[in-house]
Amino acid sequence: MSAGEAATYIESGDLKGFAQGLADLLDDPERRASTGAIGVERIQGPLAWSHQSEKYVGVFDTLLHRPTAPAE
Repeated sequence: MSAGEAATYIESGDLKGFAQGLADLLDDPERRASTGAIGVERIQGPLAWSHQSEKYVGVFDTLLHRPTAPAE
C-alpha cells in the first residue's frame, strides 16, 4: 500500500531532494494541512490497528514458528 497523497516521495539517498522536499512543505501550509489530514484519515481507517492486527500477529507467528490461530 502506498502512502499516496499522504507523503512526499524522495529518491533514496537524495539529500538535496530531501532538503528541498522539506523546504517545500515548510513553505506550503495548505499542503502540510492536506497531507496531514490524509495521513490521519489513513491511520484511522485502513491502517488502523483493528484492521492490521491479525496480519501483524500472523507475521510474528510465522517468524517465530508458532502455530497460527484459526480464523473466527
